[in-house]
Amino acid sequence: MSAAFVLQLVISGFLMGGVYSLIALGLSLIFGVMKVINFAHGEMMVWGMYVAYTLLVWTGVDPFFSFLVSAIILFIL
Repeated sequence: MSAAFVLQLVISGFLMGGVYSLIALGLSLIFGVMKVINFAHGEMMVWGMYVAYTLLVWTGVDPFFSFLVSAIILFIL
């Protein structure tokens, strides 16, 4: 294995861990404030990721901008 491949795996692992931590943070925040388990949280995360990916593929915009647009679209829905 080359050093570039190992570095790519490490960066990918940190990014995936960041996504998991944001999901867990959202779940714990909702449960901590409302004392209700939000079963729709995962579904909304999937919809947000799908919309962001679709915007990225169809328009080729920057992924960070597509995340902002997907958040606005999901807020409207």
